[in-house]
Amino acid sequence: MDSIKDLSCTCSYEYYGYRSFWRTCERCRTQKEANNIEVDIFECPIPSDHVEALAVIFELQMPIEIRIYRDIIWQFINRPRPHPSHNMYEWLSVLPHASKLGPFYTGPNNNKVKLVSSTKSITQTHYSSPSIATAPVTEFLHENSLKIQISPTSTIAIKDECLALTPQLDHPDYKQLQFTINNTQFVQNHVIAKLCACPARLKPTQFVEFGSFRSGHRLQWLNLLAMLELDSLPIAEESIAILIMHSILQYGPLAIDGKRSDNSWCSEAHEQLLEDNFIDELTARLDHRLDDCELNWQSELVLLVVTMITMRMLTICNSTREDKVASLAIKCRRIGEKWIDLISETIKFTSSPDLNEIENLRLKMVTIGISCILTFSTHSDRIHCLLSSSEHAISLLKAATTTHDNIILNKIQSNISSFARNIMRLSERTLVMVQPIVAEFLQKISFKSLNDFSAIYWAVIRSKGTMNGQWQKRTEDVYDGWYDCQYDSRYISINCITGTFLVDGMTIGFLPKNITTNKLFVRVFGNHIFEVQLAESPKTYITKHTYHGNGKVQYEFHVNDRTKHLIITERHITTNEIFQLIPHSHFQAELPDVFASNHSHWLNKRSRIVEFRPIHFKKANFLDHKPYVLSLTTGYVVTNDMANEQRLVNQSSSLFDTLFNQYFVRLDSKPYVYMMGEHISQSDIIIHIHLSRLGIAFKYNGTTKIITSREYSDMCIDQDQWLGTLTGLTSSLLLSPLSVKHYRLEHYPYRKLIVPFGTILSTRGQRETHQTVTIDRPSSMSFSHQYFVFTLNDRLKILQSTDSPTGWLYLALLHATTSHPLPDHYTGMTGMERAFQLLYSAGCWSDQPFNELSLYILGRIGSISPKVNYYPEHLTCMEKIDWNSNGIPYSMQHFGYYLIAKKLIDSSQLFTFMYPQLKTNEMPKIFQGKMHNEMLLKKLYWDYRDSYNPTARLSAEMETDILRATSPTPYHQTLNNCSNITNYSAVRLVNDLYKNGDVDLTDCSKENWLPLSEWLIKGSQLKALWVGLLQLADRFKREAAGKSTDDIQRFECLLKFLHYISDRCQIKPFYLQMLKTTLKVSTISFEFLAFPSFIFYNNIEQISIVQALIPRGERCALCQKTLIIPEVERCWRENCEYPNVDDIATSTEKDTINKLLKSWRSNLKLRLFLESVQSLICSVPITQFDVNVSCTPQHFVLESLKDHYRIHMKTTGEPINPVLLQSAEQKFYQLNTDPFNKPNQSIRKTNL
Repeated sequence: MDSIKDLSCTCSYEYYGYRSFWRTCERCRTQKEANNIEVDIFECPIPSDHVEALAVIFELQMPIEIRIYRDIIWQFINRPRPHPSHNMYEWLSVLPHASKLGPFYTGPNNNKVKLVSSTKSITQTHYSSPSIATAPVTEFLHENSLKIQISPTSTIAIKDECLALTPQLDHPDYKQLQFTINNTQFVQNHVIAKLCACPARLKPTQFVEFGSFRSGHRLQWLNLLAMLELDSLPIAEESIAILIMHSILQYGPLAIDGKRSDNSWCSEAHEQLLEDNFIDELTARLDHRLDDCELNWQSELVLLVVTMITMRMLTICNSTREDKVASLAIKCRRIGEKWIDLISETIKFTSSPDLNEIENLRLKMVTIGISCILTFSTHSDRIHCLLSSSEHAISLLKAATTTHDNIILNKIQSNISSFARNIMRLSERTLVMVQPIVAEFLQKISFKSLNDFSAIYWAVIRSKGTMNGQWQKRTEDVYDGWYDCQYDSRYISINCITGTFLVDGMTIGFLPKNITTNKLFVRVFGNHIFEVQLAESPKTYITKHTYHGNGKVQYEFHVNDRTKHLIITERHITTNEIFQLIPHSHFQAELPDVFASNHSHWLNKRSRIVEFRPIHFKKANFLDHKPYVLSLTTGYVVTNDMANEQRLVNQSSSLFDTLFNQYFVRLDSKPYVYMMGEHISQSDIIIHIHLSRLGIAFKYNGTTKIITSREYSDMCIDQDQWLGTLTGLTSSLLLSPLSVKHYRLEHYPYRKLIVPFGTILSTRGQRETHQTVTIDRPSSMSFSHQYFVFTLNDRLKILQSTDSPTGWLYLALLHATTSHPLPDHYTGMTGMERAFQLLYSAGCWSDQPFNELSLYILGRIGSISPKVNYYPEHLTCMEKIDWNSNGIPYSMQHFGYYLIAKKLIDSSQLFTFMYPQLKTNEMPKIFQGKMHNEMLLKKLYWDYRDSYNPTARLSAEMETDILRATSPTPYHQTLNNCSNITNYSAVRLVNDLYKNGDVDLTDCSKENWLPLSEWLIKGSQLKALWVGLLQLADRFKREAAGKSTDDIQRFECLLKFLHYISDRCQIKPFYLQMLKTTLKVSTISFEFLAFPSFIFYNNIEQISIVQALIPRGERCALCQKTLIIPEVERCWRENCEYPNVDDIATSTEKDTINKLLKSWRSNLKLRLFLESVQSLICSVPITQFDVNVSCTPQHFVLESLKDHYRIHMKTTGEPINPVLLQSAEQKFYQLNTDPFNKPNQSIRKTNL
């Protein structure tokens, strides 16, 4: 750098002919090379100060004893926060100190106290790599910049520590009384003074009682006794439990006013417990409280508080009351174990899907389990009262495992309160402290308690009864709670401290997801949550609890890893029978649907009999209700009723095929029909026929060949299924009265028609004269159980429904679908006419919203009308009718079906506000979308109205509404108030029309002036067309040479039209006057004025160099101002392209500059041309347009639709020929006469 410090920059362009090159001088080249050189600084790893250097060395080589002692002290000082954040830099974590000092460090990697610095190393700053071009040598060598410190401490104030040791009240009712439990000072007056703030949920006496409980440390136990006697505070609340437990566990003060107590080991606060009378009285109160809550397992906090009080009494009381208080503690433990069993049964059979409810029950079990553990919380001198038998040891293990298991099974850990966590820690301490005694006791009885507990806890051993394992303590530590045992191939471990019971390292848990999401599991067990353990077989889970009745069965679950097949086994404890759940899909192909879909199937592996049980596991009679059984030996499915045994008829038998194909195929599909045979005698066979989805049944007598109905016991299936109406309907079954009751027909003639609900399908072949109507009932349909019963009233010759309004609507749909132009034999009218009669009857109308089924039927009725719309939709020039191709004759596809169905729905919703309890069903989509143009449908109905029989027309009210809606609005010509003024103010082109923006000039020489309607769009684009129109006007004028040619006349007509639409297209008329002036004035000539090119102009306001648009040089940013811009200005002056001398700009930048130069030049030419045109035209008088003339509107007389469709008859004086009248009467009013031949006997046609 010294070599160039006296040099100056001499970079310049050098020209060689037509090319130029950029030459870089020596100074710039050397400067660039120096800027590219990077050198890292050096920082000394050891401080320059002697004392600080020794501190660093000692920190690196500190003896391990001193280091550990310092870590312990440091952690004690930081006990509230064992890992405080210091936001400082660690010496051994910062380069280069980590690499240079790390090899000399002798301490552990996880030590707590570390060497830190509040300042950053200079190597970590932006000064770490100075440029050699500007920095002196001294900036590359630095002394150590780190400070000498150790990890800082964060001490806790005595006030905060006292706060941490005092429980905090979270309940809003008691939170304001927190000051009353912080100490034992007398604050009763203060509490009374705060009675004005007593919450509404608390009584004033409770408020004062709570606040006064700790006033005076000697009075606390007396206050507790008084509270139990008077029941003044609800101890089932958490805040009350906190108050009592904090009071009875208080240790100090040991002495008051410097006087020592006679019992130096007992503080003055608990001296009442040394009085036998007080113990007797308090014990009696606690025992009475336990008796009150023994049957209420929801009072878990009551049990906890009573247990804590009892154990505190047992710890301090005299030896004369030791047994009495111990008996009370045993009673607390017994009640807790009883409650645990009750809650377990509740969880086991709960049907609530709410997980929060189950989690709350588990938290109750945790609290109760802790209460049982705390019954062992006394000192070693008196533990023998509570832990002296195998039963006591088992109770301890039960309590520990119950607490452990329910904490694990509780999926929502956030539900556990701070109070619950505190008592958990207290129970853990109790379990740790009692371990030496437990270990000694277990050794004494040879670990019998562990064997007995394992037989109770592990479901595998529970089914076998006993266990005789050889247990060993895992370590010699007396406070270690692990015990291990080998049972067959299983390794069992118990931790008496944590309550962990492991089988091959697995504790209690839930079934894995691949089992609970399996279709086989979900179908039977749903979302039931099993608590499972490892079973005896590998990779098999067994339920911890037993189920059904008095614990009859357990369930095992096993997934084959290879086939992913789930095997569910049911083990009966009392009978030792084993059942396996068979997937219902195995029976779907062989058995009717009800046997496969409505049952779960359990195979008895011993007897090889499949039991058909309820699907859902939680049914109360899940084990006992077995309506059918399948013997794999015989292959028969029989009922489980021995007194009346029936056998399932094979669906492949000829008997089943005959009965089904002749009758029952008319009601449902084959999988939903099954028959059970009942053998009364060798010759008398009864077949019970069931239609499972419809829920109806029939009985076939093999002797009489009669099929009677179960629902209508006095009716049977008619062998002749012909009705005389609903022609073509194949999905219906006709019932007739039994022959023994035919005498009733004279007085009560009736037959019944059963029609299932489903999707009505209509088809007609090419050679068929009538459509065939079937009812499709797929397996996944809604309302599969629905069917309708219609009564054939032979007196009125009509079908009547028994269900209103759904049945009447469905009957109307059947009549409409089976309708034919000829009338039915039974009703004497067409199906369309009868459908309209039904739709207008009272049975189809409702003053409350229709249900979902009725709405579906109305949607099907509305879909019979053809789809109509205009084509195209936004115009009304052509009507498009899409007739339904479902076999219904076009003349029967009434346009009014849609209108009357929609009218029925609208009428039913008028009083919706009166039925808020009803569910609001969605209107069918046919009435929501644009499938039908309702206005056109009304018009077409009126067009076809005279072709409909009066019975099949809409009501007078609806027709009036149609006339009102379809009546066209009379024509009124709209006239604007036109101004006669045509002398418009002058406007400059370059200041208005061509002021700025982009413009794409269009050559109008190829534009056609007709049709004028196209100029409605082109007129709004005058900016692009005006120059072209100006050129066209100048050419027409020069070609005409003063004559009025056709081109000039057409151009004038175009200008007049543009003037007429100027307001609509937002055109300023002065521009049109300029064009007309050019066309009319001969002195204006543009012959010597060059028109601009008809191209796209970008930003026409840019007519000179715009430096901001010139791209910056990527290769040399400093060269833009000094080289590129001057060169561009030179090219602009000389009207040449940018040469890019010496490759300063890239090829892309060069192209951009040349495009900008070209655009600026074109814009300048356009601007000069427009200014010249403005000067020439404005130098002569502007030619005006003709004055606008107003016109008088036309008047029309509109014929009404009613008059339009009325048949006009021309009256004459000639009478009508009576012969013609007689012939017409004979032809149209008398059936079965000429020209028809009347048959000799009635013929009925049966629909197949």
